[in-house]
Amino acid sequence: MKTLIVGDIHGCWDELNDLLELAALGADDAIISVGDLVDRGPDSPRVLAFFRDSANTVFSPGSGLAQRGSDWIIAGDAQPWKGLSFFARTRLDADTLEVHRLEAGANVNIKWGSGYVRYLSDDQGINGTPIKNLDVGGDINLTQHWGVSAYGNRDIEQNAWVIRDLGVFYKDECIRVDVFYRHEDVILGRLGSSDQLSVRLTLATLGGPIYGR
Repeated sequence: MKTLIVGDIHGCWDELNDLLELAALGADDAIISVGDLVDRGPDSPRVLAFFRDSANTVFSPGSGLAQRGSDWIIAGDAQPWKGLSFFARTRLDADTLEVHRLEAGANVNIKWGSGYVRYLSDDQGINGTPIKNLDVGGDINLTQHWGVSAYGNRDIEQNAWVIRDLGVFYKDECIRVDVFYRHEDVILGRLGSSDQLSVRLTLATLGGPIYGR
């Protein structure tokens, strides 16, 4: 199977057709456009018609990229007042407007701490099975530098908590150090339960966590 990856077509159908003839793609081969199908060139409608009418064997059904079109993505966010914000994103079926994926959440950030809640629903995850989960987490500042943290991930489909964290942290302008206990529960089709104590170091200059156990 051959894969032809092409970009910046810009409505130039004759040039695209010459490239297809040169590549000599067969029935089992694939062509992938990485963007800029239309604009500038003389025949954008014909370029669009070609890609819409070509069979799509590259993307899975769960990707939302169908043979003749893609699903609709709608997103929004709001901050009614300082320290509180909400967001939502959804993927709607291009034909029926049925919700295939929904993400929603809220964030709060005040003097004494911060917290968040996230909800995710996807009718076809990476392995083809539905996903519904809830993330909840937060920090409470006990002093200027010290505090406690908690996190939980609940699998709504399995009606069980997957991960539960409880820890303490130290932070200043340069670093944050978390020491936390994590319990992972038994979930059908996954590995058994486990308990561990971890240390996580986050450097302000890097912005990413470094883990140790």
